[in-house]
Amino acid sequence: MSQPELSEDRPFVFSNQRAQPATNTLASEKGEVRLEPRLMTLLCLFASHPGHVWSREELLARLWPDTHVAEDALTRAVSDLRKALGDDPRRPTFIATIPKRGYRFLPTVQFETRPVPPHLEVATAMPSAHKKDEPDPASAPIERAPVTAPPAIPWQPVIAVLLGAVALVFLINGVLRRGPEPPPNLTVAALPEQEIVLTNYPGLERQPALSPDGSRIAFVKEHNGFRRLFLTDSHGGAERLLCDADGDHANPTWFADGTRLAFSRRIEDRTELVVCSAMGGQVTPLYRGGAVDGIAVGHNHRFIYFAEQHDHTAHFQLQRLDRENGAVIPLAETDRPHHSDIQPRLAPDGSRLAFVRVSEAGAHYLMQIDLANGVTRPLTEPDMRTKGFAWVDDQHLVIAKHQQGTYYLWLLALQDGSETWLPTRGERSITPSFSPAAGTLVYEKVTYNKSIYVVDTEQPGSDHRPLVASNYYDCEPFFSPDQTRLLFTSSRSGTLELWCTDASGQNPRQLTKRDSPFLTRPRWAKSGPEAAVSALKAGTMHIYIVNAETGTVRDSGATGMLCDWSHDNTGLYMARTENGQSQLFHFDLESGRETLVQGNDAFIGRESPDGRRLFFSYRRRTGLWSRPLHQPDAKPELVIPDLAVNQHLNWDLSQQHLFFAAELDGRTHAFRADFNGENRRDLGALPRLAAPSLSVSRDGKKLLYGRVLHYEIDLILTRKPFIDKGSNH
Repeated sequence: MSQPELSEDRPFVFSNQRAQPATNTLASEKGEVRLEPRLMTLLCLFASHPGHVWSREELLARLWPDTHVAEDALTRAVSDLRKALGDDPRRPTFIATIPKRGYRFLPTVQFETRPVPPHLEVATAMPSAHKKDEPDPASAPIERAPVTAPPAIPWQPVIAVLLGAVALVFLINGVLRRGPEPPPNLTVAALPEQEIVLTNYPGLERQPALSPDGSRIAFVKEHNGFRRLFLTDSHGGAERLLCDADGDHANPTWFADGTRLAFSRRIEDRTELVVCSAMGGQVTPLYRGGAVDGIAVGHNHRFIYFAEQHDHTAHFQLQRLDRENGAVIPLAETDRPHHSDIQPRLAPDGSRLAFVRVSEAGAHYLMQIDLANGVTRPLTEPDMRTKGFAWVDDQHLVIAKHQQGTYYLWLLALQDGSETWLPTRGERSITPSFSPAAGTLVYEKVTYNKSIYVVDTEQPGSDHRPLVASNYYDCEPFFSPDQTRLLFTSSRSGTLELWCTDASGQNPRQLTKRDSPFLTRPRWAKSGPEAAVSALKAGTMHIYIVNAETGTVRDSGATGMLCDWSHDNTGLYMARTENGQSQLFHFDLESGRETLVQGNDAFIGRESPDGRRLFFSYRRRTGLWSRPLHQPDAKPELVIPDLAVNQHLNWDLSQQHLFFAAELDGRTHAFRADFNGENRRDLGALPRLAAPSLSVSRDGKKLLYGRVLHYEIDLILTRKPFIDKGSNH
């Protein structure tokens, strides 16, 4: 039977999936996901001729007509579609790679007989990123919330529209709500007015800043070896380099009149606050000091607020710069000097400054300071781990909040603390910027995956091979002592949880269901089926004991970041930061007693296999150190001098050797050495090593590490994502 033409936009069913091209949605028993238009076009191409082998040339011509793009763009598109379908490229059930020929769609496809009503149709082909003057079909209305997968039998069109609208309102205002009803004015729109992919290039486009009128977006991306400031319009066109001054640029922030921008510029070991015209050109330095994390400009343009890092503490503090006299004074003083205050954002009325306070334990608090009287108070409860926020109006924020294993955008009502989920694109959505005047939102859409690779240490020149791979976050791997099982953290369930497989990476099992804002550092006990892991709870890291056979989880009673078990399985080593310094403790599991074993900012500690020595790394010092375990006053010995600060988590011990990551000729390599640091052996480069992740089997023959396979950030613009329920519009 001949297949219908692609342009009909009719829904079709294959395997356990139902695709609706008109709304760029794909549904299964797991729920509904929204595809980018180009991915839906690719799926429709495959479905139009199942079994046909599509050459890469054919697909490039259909997906990017009249435009030359690199073949990597097609590889990424196929990978993203496989991820949306839940397909494993090694054992495909949907899209098979035919070596040296192309791709073939495997399932049988059935097109539904009733077309989608014309008023629901949207374009499915995305124009080239080079053709900025053409309208972007990605901006057409799309469905905004996950719903239960529809049955294979097609709905009657009118019923579908009505039921879909009812379900959408119910989900957004009911199921997804956190806490009491939000204030009656503002809520998330069921459908935004428009969505536009502003940037769609390989690489990282970051830190978007909307102009006050919403017509322009400043952002940062790599250019000629530096991170530099660029400007584009609200349609993703007319992109230009705004400032080509040397240094890495960051934190772009508009003046209220839209004529200038303030940003930070780092050159070598110094950071400057500078101002430049929105037309580009020369920059005007205002202040030189420590690293900066966030800038806000006062409405009268006289004051600039910024978070500055102090070298002597490594913590950030809010500062106010007076442009008239150059004076800088601190803001938001706290009785806990080891907190960091970052990401200042000025309220629309100019009277308050919201910011994020990060505690020593890593808990995030959203705070505000009244600029008239200096009074500081919290806006939210702790554990609101955030990657950026923006004011929507004087009573609402849009915030990138860590929930269910990743970052989503939420509308936060300050009046009662209620939150409403804002559907967005991508695996994580962070760093929102909002223009109240235009009602326009821009955010970063982050796409990444990490997989676990294994290296044969006896044959280090052999190829590194994936041991655990998915389209999600798989990292922090550890072999069990008997080397029959593998423990790791993964987001494949939708939240970051603890998982286990057999030694070959097969038969994965989820061990925890904690839905913690942060879960990390799993470690097997030295014998038996138990493992331990750290998870954030109420602003404090707790250590939990997990039985890998029964799945039971219990709180150990220890609070801190897990380092390892003692060699006799009776205790845990953990790190805890107090008064700005990290310290290592031993926690006795039977008595609950803590014993300080190493201070002075020690961060990761492990016993030698015989239990006689303590190996440890510092949080802010290079090197791997060692001392006799039962001689706390003994002077630590420097064993590995070139363990970098950014690799202080990436080392491990086997029965006979220590393994670590260090820099060599500009690349990260794995090394093996004796316990005294001698007889070093280079095991080769570790491409795109993820931290923390390096570990070794007990016999020292298999080295595990997490590898970042794909990482990309694009900018998405959404018009009218919020509506005033009291308005007639």
